[in-house]
Amino acid sequence: MMNVFQRVTATVTRSIDKVVDQLENQDAVAEATLRQVRRNAAEAKVRLAALARDRDELAAKLDSLEKVARRWTERAAKIGRADEDKALECLRRRRHAQSQITQTQTVLAEYDARVEQLGASVAQMDERLLSLTQKRNVLRTRDAVSNAQGTLRRLQEQDCDGLDAVYERWEARLLADEYTTPVAAPIDEFERTLDDEEEQLSLQAELACVLDEDPAAEKSSDSGV
Repeated sequence: MMNVFQRVTATVTRSIDKVVDQLENQDAVAEATLRQVRRNAAEAKVRLAALARDRDELAAKLDSLEKVARRWTERAAKIGRADEDKALECLRRRRHAQSQITQTQTVLAEYDARVEQLGASVAQMDERLLSLTQKRNVLRTRDAVSNAQGTLRRLQEQDCDGLDAVYERWEARLLADEYTTPVAAPIDEFERTLDDEEEQLSLQAELACVLDEDPAAEKSSDSGV
């Protein structure tokens, strides 16, 4: 009974997955998800930068408090023998500064831990985003290749006589256009000059022959002399 139930469940699951694949644009879903991850990563980086600035300000405050404590210590040592009351007041103020130093150190330690933790999370997010983007790009390429192969396969499986006839008519039209349209040869100025000179010489020789053969032309020439 359990095996039958498992087989039925598997069949239904495959059917559902097939329907989802048909309806779902995986590329659009992936792009929308990556866009949201990028927004989250950007927001996390902004928060990390703000936290780091707060931590730096706290560290600067700690350094200032330590300088204050050292200054009160130096003043107490300097005037301790001459004026005990003032020296005690200096120590009292040093104690207050030391109390603030302790509190600031505690808070600073918490900030350091948070900055480190958030920094690690941001680094992991960047690494995961890079991995997801690369995988999306690979799947896009595979999808494009698959679609191209599918189109080619369907084209090979179909009767392409109609398309072959279209190609034949297309080629026939091009051949007719090419036959009726003279192809203008490039003009060679040097060759054209030589052709003109040769034609001129040929005409002059032809004229000489005509003059030699025409008696009237010869008489005209004699009378002119």
